[in-house]
Amino acid sequence: TGVGGVEVGILPVDPERLSAVLRVGYNADPDLHGLNALQLGAGISLSGISVDYFYQGSSDLGAAHRIGVRWLQGRR
Repeated sequence: TGVGGVEVGILPVDPERLSAVLRVGYNADPDLHGLNALQLGAGISLSGISVDYFYQGSSDLGAAHRIGVRWLQGRR
């Protein structure tokens, strides 16, 4: 079993500028089939505030949707 994926993004050095990233992964666990093995994510950051979303399929519990918000204060 294994997990593989790709991440593509625009990541500027200046934290005040817009940055974005897209993530795609696949879990090769033989118990997972079709969309259950798919993993997708996206994130966006601007002016020290980041919002991330992640989707992960699962055979036992159904799909998981995770959302995160971060505020980075004083990082200049």
